[in-house]
Amino acid sequence: GSPSDSSYRSLDGSVHVFDPGPPVLTVEFPPGTTLASGVDSIPLLAAIGHSSPPLQLTLRNSGDAVLTSFASLLDGTHPTEFSADAPLLLSLPAGQSITLALTFSPPGPTGSPRSATLHLGSNDPSSPFDLDLAGTALDFVTDTDGDTLNDASELLMGALGFDWQSPQPTL
Repeated sequence: GSPSDSSYRSLDGSVHVFDPGPPVLTVEFPPGTTLASGVDSIPLLAAIGHSSPPLQLTLRNSGDAVLTSFASLLDGTHPTEFSADAPLLLSLPAGQSITLALTFSPPGPTGSPRSATLHLGSNDPSSPFDLDLAGTALDFVTDTDGDTLNDASELLMGALGFDWQSPQPTL
C-alpha cells in the first residue's frame, strides 16, 4: 500500500494505519458557492397557485469517508409549501456530488413571506445541515412596478421579457 491507502507496510516491516477523515456534507448554491449551515437562506419566488422553477442545490461530499444515512426533512412555519426532491442516496463517495431540487408552491390566496427550514441529515459529524427557505408568493392583484400588469402574471411571462419589478411600457 501507499500512504494514500488506509494502511501500508513500510520497508522495515511496520504497519502504518491512516484514519481517513470523516465525510463532510457541503451544500452549494450556485454551484461552487458553499452555504453555511444555520446561517444562509435560499429565496424562492412563485405566483400564487403555481410552482417556482426548480432551484438546484449541489450536495457534495467534501470529506474523506463515504457519506451515508442521508435524509431530508422540511419543517417550520410553511413546510408544505416547499419541496426538496433528491435522488435516492444510499451513499456518496468522497469528492462526489448530487443535486437536490427545491420548489416553492404557494396555495392561493396566501401572502408573503413564507418560510420553512430544510434539514439534511447524514453521517457527517456536524449533521444536520440546516438551511432556511424564504418564499415570496406573488398575487394576481398587486402591480409593484406600476405598468398595469399584475406581479404574478409578469412573473409567469418572464420568458417573454416581463419583469414584475420593472415597468416594461413597450412590451
